[in-house]
Parts: sequence; structure tokens; C-alpha cells
Amino acid sequence: MFRSPFILAYVACALIVTCFCQSSADAQPMQTKASGSNCPPPGSARTAFMPALAAREHHQYVVYILMRAGQQFLVRYDPVNGQKTTLVRLDSDDYTVDARVSPDGEWILLKRSAYQGRQALQLVRIDGSYLQTLYCAPFISNFLLSPDQRYVVFDRSYENQRYNGISTYSIDLRTGTLRLVLRQTADQSGYEPLKWAGNHSLYMTESLTGIGGGGPFPLRDRFNLYLLRDVSLDQSRQATNLKLLLTTPDPCSCLDMDVTPDNASAITSTCTTTSDSQGTAQTGPARIQIQSLHGGSARVIYSLSNSAITYVRAISPTTLLFVVGNLRYTFDASSFTLDPRDEELNGLWTIRTDGTALTRISIAASGRSSDFPQFAYTAGDILSHDNQHYVVQNRTPGSRGIASSIVIGSLTPHGKQTTVETTQPSDQLHLIGWAETPPSRPIRSSYVRTSRPISRKRCYWAGATRWTCSA
Repeated sequence: MFRSPFILAYVACALIVTCFCQSSADAQPMQTKASGSNCPPPGSARTAFMPALAAREHHQYVVYILMRAGQQFLVRYDPVNGQKTTLVRLDSDDYTVDARVSPDGEWILLKRSAYQGRQALQLVRIDGSYLQTLYCAPFISNFLLSPDQRYVVFDRSYENQRYNGISTYSIDLRTGTLRLVLRQTADQSGYEPLKWAGNHSLYMTESLTGIGGGGPFPLRDRFNLYLLRDVSLDQSRQATNLKLLLTTPDPCSCLDMDVTPDNASAITSTCTTTSDSQGTAQTGPARIQIQSLHGGSARVIYSLSNSAITYVRAISPTTLLFVVGNLRYTFDASSFTLDPRDEELNGLWTIRTDGTALTRISIAASGRSSDFPQFAYTAGDILSHDNQHYVVQNRTPGSRGIASSIVIGSLTPHGKQTTVETTQPSDQLHLIGWAETPPSRPIRSSYVRTSRPISRKRCYWAGATRWTCSA
């Protein structure tokens, strides 16, 4: 083969130019690689590396955390074939683990113990790759990823010995900027993220906390509703950045709250709890009410005299999904048992926001309660991305503790149910919600302009404001 130095030099230059043009033409990620699982320096955060999944067959998954036989895992379940995949192996003695699924369904935001009393906020893709640590600090809670997946907001409690309240922070995942956004002036209180109102705005609620040997714990459920206008503004703008939208009178231990997807109305549900030396009860009277966020008084759209409404979620601007969960526990010094009175209405229901079309979706088995994922305030946490199925966690109290199961069901009345996972009282089960791997869909042809000659590419929508382009 002819190996003229001139030819070799020409080929080398051509390869360099080709690589340069190719890299210039392709859309650039936030980083060039994942940061790894180690914590960033104290008081700082990292940018995120979030490459889109390659085009593939559309799949929906249920994500949950399982602690069994001295081991703990973050698990993905495929309803089509029943396959379970371990995404992350977790510390077996870490009881602080929690997670959220990203708005596009492709990423999981994970909280877990780090070291020296700190907790780590991490990202991992739904296929188990690109595990990366964004931030570490003690007592992290209530973390959410914005709809455009640019911001993470979270709370920190008990930051120092002088302040026992809750502070709210944001991380810009494009720049790694960490901001203190809100701090309640009163001790042992603070604001907690509820759900996103937009890419930069956030609904907040108020809460009270206490400090015990194990750290912060809630003294009272969420109450009052606020709008945080911009999570990119720091605490110095708090007076104008935070707006009170709704005052909730008579806070109770089973108040639940949501906002309709069109940001037009607040939905609240209440029930009644009683307790004495013989046991405790979660029962009626209970009600669901709706109030416009643009003014006007609240109106009750549904009420029960003898049963508890424990969860309510707006799954569309005009439809609510709620849980009736009447429970009575009796206990002695060593155990507790369930008293199955007044359980005939327990299960999942839907109702329109005008109070019509009340429909029973499922019937809870005797002695069981149904729970949505904790802090699940978006439809994707509860409903599959095609809006055809729900997922709940059922709990069955007994003399040895609580046995749990995760169940998928159809939104059609009395549709088929599929059990995803079951545990014994010695195990721990924590439902996270729905995830998905959406296929890339051809939307339109486009040209990607660079400083080099224009490269023609066909672009595909990859979900959540992202385009994937290929030659």
C-alpha cells in the first residue's frame, strides 16, 4: 500500500475536521459524562448529565423500593412481561431512601444516605445507567424535578443548632448553581414543595416540625397553599416571590390537597381521626371541596358521614381520583389489630369536579388500606402515561406488623388487577410511581446550523423538551 507522508498527513487532517464538524453539529448535553456517585464539596452542587434513551419500543414501568432479607433495591417492573430489574443496590440499613420519577419518565431522582450523617440526591436513568450525585447534606426531603427537568427543589431541616425550621433550596442542573430560596422566619416551621405550577413556579404548603433523637419529624400535616413564582430567585426576594393563595381552616391530621392540572382550582379532602387508650380510628365525616385560585368561596362536591377520604388527586382539569380508607385499629401493649367495621366503601373512586359521575374503580379487600405514592402530586406518579392504569400500595395490618403489596389496575370500573410485589411484615415496600421508555417519534425535518457547513439532519422528539437528531 502506498504510504506517502503527504497522503498520511492529508488523511489525518481530514479525520480531525470530520470529527470536529460532527461534534459541532450534534446537540450538546449538559455535561460530557456523568459525575459519579461521590458527594460534591460541602455547600455546592453539580450539573446533571441526562442523555436521552435510544429509540426503542415503548414501555411503561412501575418503580418501587424493596427491602427484603437484609438487602435493599430500587426496582423496575415491566407490566407487559412481568420482568423485574434491579436499577440500584442500596444500603440494607438505610431507612431514609426515597425517589421520584422525572416528568419525562426516563430518570429517577433518588435520595439515600451518604456518610457522616449526610444524605445524597442522585440521578439514575430508567435503564440503571448514569448514576450521578448532585448534592449532599443532612435531612433532605420533599425533592421535585421541574417539568423541563432543569431545576431540582428540595427542603432541608434542622440546618444548625439555632434554627430548627425548614429551608427550601433549588439546584440549576445546567449550571450546578445552588440557591437558598425560602426560609420560614418562625422556628420549627417552614414551606414544603407540593407540585409544579410551571417550569419555574411551584406550589408550596406550610408545615410544622419537631426535633427528636432521630432528627426532624412532622408535628402537623400540610396547611395553607402558596405560589413560589420563581425558583431561580434567592431568599432576598422571598417577600415578593411567595404569594399566599389559599388558607385552610382547622388543619387536621388527614387533610390532603392538590391543584388541578390547568392551575385553576385547589382540591382538598378531609376526614376525622380519633384516638383513645383502646385504639385509633380514621373515619368520617369526610368531604372533598374545590375552590378557584382566582377568587370565590370553596364548594363541597362530595361528602361522607361515616367513612374517611384519605387521598384526592386531580387527574385532569375535570376529573378527580380519590381513596376511601375507613380504618379502625385496636391495640394492646405489644401489638395492634384491624377492626373491619365500616369498610364497605373502601377503595378507589373517580368523580367530576362538578360533583357528578361518581364511579367506583376498585374495592379494597377487607382489612386493607390503599395508598398513593407519598407526595405523588402529578398524574404520572399514580396513572400510567397512557392514562389507562393506576398503581397503588395496599397495606394489611396484623398482629406481627404490616404486610404490603403493589397493585396495578385498570381505570375502567372493576377492571383487572395485577399484583406487582408482595411483602411480609418483616420486609419494607415503598411505591414510587410510573416510568417509561418512550419511542422516538419523527416529527419534522430540520437543519442544524453550526459554524461549519450546514449538516442536514432528521430530528425526533425524545420527550420533555428534548430533540434527538440523526443524519
